[in-house]
Amino acid sequence: MRFLQLLISAAVASAKVGLLLPLYEYPTTLSGIDDWTASLDAMDAHPDLPFHVIINNNGGAPYAETIPSNIKDWAKLLGDLNSRSKTSLIGYISTSSSARSLDDVKRGIDQYAAWKTHEGWEEPPVQHNIQIDGIFLDEIDTNPHQLKYNQEVAKHAKKAFPSGTVILNPGSTVEEGSESLVDLADSVVAIETCYTKVEGARCPKGGYTPFGTSSLDSLTNPVKESVLVHDFYEASDPFKAASLETLEGIVKAVVAKGVHSFYITTFGYTGDFSSRPANVTMVARLAAQG
Repeated sequence: MRFLQLLISAAVASAKVGLLLPLYEYPTTLSGIDDWTASLDAMDAHPDLPFHVIINNNGGAPYAETIPSNIKDWAKLLGDLNSRSKTSLIGYISTSSSARSLDDVKRGIDQYAAWKTHEGWEEPPVQHNIQIDGIFLDEIDTNPHQLKYNQEVAKHAKKAFPSGTVILNPGSTVEEGSESLVDLADSVVAIETCYTKVEGARCPKGGYTPFGTSSLDSLTNPVKESVLVHDFYEASDPFKAASLETLEGIVKAVVAKGVHSFYITTFGYTGDFSSRPANVTMVARLAAQG
């Protein structure tokens, strides 16, 4: 038994910490093209680093059609992502604090599972691989009163993607009485918060605890937990970015903790993957070094 426990511990320790990339922006805007390109470049620079890329097309599924009509804008880039061996595409679905219709959420999951190939804008038409590899269920309320709902959507996602990745996002530690969700999911976003102490649109007054390495002490099962940190700056007016040294220390601590995945961004999740210091190029480099 002791030998088996050692084998399991070694397997967990050797698991590669991945990046959970909330690439929510439209891929044809100027900033979108820059950020998608930077993300692909980071994948090429670090081919052994897992990237779990959350795809959020105009708010996520369910869509009016199984494959939304604007998918031609996305097809080539989705194909480019799918061509990277360590990259998995995760479809975004909001649960509206676990209050959205179960039928809506399940329909959204099934729609993503149906994505296979689609043509882009090339002439003559080219079919691209737009396959989705898992589901990101956002705004999960882990109050035990919502446990049955959360179990049902998580099980439906695992059934639709039996070998894929299912991530639940409560943005905080799972509440007592809902711990079974950790077993159902591949990962739970247990920390989602700002680094900065500046209160603003994304960091509401009194509504968050600024991130520091001590925040990692709240993780109870790191190998099945994810961390998302945004607004990585010290001051906003005038703007003062946090230091690269600080970023290095935080990434080192997160990787040492052995989490499933993480990401740190200088501002929010849209249009900021190229902004220093916490851009996808640097975060990927530091994660790979870790």
